[in-house]
Amino acid sequence: MSTTATTTAQQQYEQLQHLKRMEENTSLYKTILKFVCGGVSAGFVSGLMNSPDHVKTRMQLTHQSTTNSGNTTNMSFSRAYYNLYKTEGLGVLLGRGLFAAVVREQFYSSVRMGLYDPLKFILSQLLSKNSNVNGHVTTTSDVGLTIKILSGAISGSIGSIVSNGCDLVKIRQQSVMNGSRAPNWFFIVKKILKEENGVMGLFRGGTPNVLRASILTATQLSTYDHTKHLLLKTPYFSDNVYTHVTASLVAGLLSTLATNPSDVIKTKLMASKKSHHGVSSVAAEMESYRGLIDCAVKTYQKHGMRAFMSGFVPNYIRIGTHCLLTLPLYEELRKLMGLSSV
Repeated sequence: MSTTATTTAQQQYEQLQHLKRMEENTSLYKTILKFVCGGVSAGFVSGLMNSPDHVKTRMQLTHQSTTNSGNTTNMSFSRAYYNLYKTEGLGVLLGRGLFAAVVREQFYSSVRMGLYDPLKFILSQLLSKNSNVNGHVTTTSDVGLTIKILSGAISGSIGSIVSNGCDLVKIRQQSVMNGSRAPNWFFIVKKILKEENGVMGLFRGGTPNVLRASILTATQLSTYDHTKHLLLKTPYFSDNVYTHVTASLVAGLLSTLATNPSDVIKTKLMASKKSHHGVSSVAAEMESYRGLIDCAVKTYQKHGMRAFMSGFVPNYIRIGTHCLLTLPLYEELRKLMGLSSV
């Protein structure tokens, strides 16, 4: 088949897919299916990625942890991973915070991934200049990058608000150290409701969490979406798993670079609390913060700009692998459900 014929066939395929997406975005049932696909794919992968997430949390908190000589610790990823395994065992490394992590991802990613397409559809009708005479964008690849970024930012923000309590529980559990037994999620939630301003206590660290989630989803989904459709415009790629994996690799790297600073602040704010349920934790040695800006300023004053990239390697292992597995799996689940591709 000639290059011209291949390109024409791909354009026709894209137009058909776009018409299918438009139909899906006006159907509540099919939108719910997208929520399900997002939650299942991301929830499964988050379970696999719990150990690097656990190590990342510890690394982001150890800027506040001190040695017996009074010096602050600053370990590499491999050393932090080994130390956690050696001192607390494989079960703690792999399993601590696992339930909260999976539940959190079910809420978070079902919302952020499920809302991305409908928001992109709505915003494209309101803002896009690449429209035909009826006001509809001709193909998904015609949707501007700005619209994709806005759609990701909005859906990510909503997802993070819904899942903030689970994120808080996960970080509280993963900050427990020195062989102490981490309290279960029910005990942590009960203590938060009783001692930390009731239900509002479950939204501690919510501002940096929303910031991180909006940046992450805006970067991850828009980069994946845009990269994929740029590749599909060439005669060398078609809408298959190889294209999905290639776009996922780009999305994973950019997402980690964009979100690591806000992730550091989120972790410090969520972990900091005067009472840590009677157990030894990294966070028990931390100073308290008045809010996002106070945390950022104190972190910079004590540790410099490098502190905001603390835990980058485990974060990339988690987010990069998460993208590499979640996005192609999400595409396959959508296909299995009879839905269009992203």
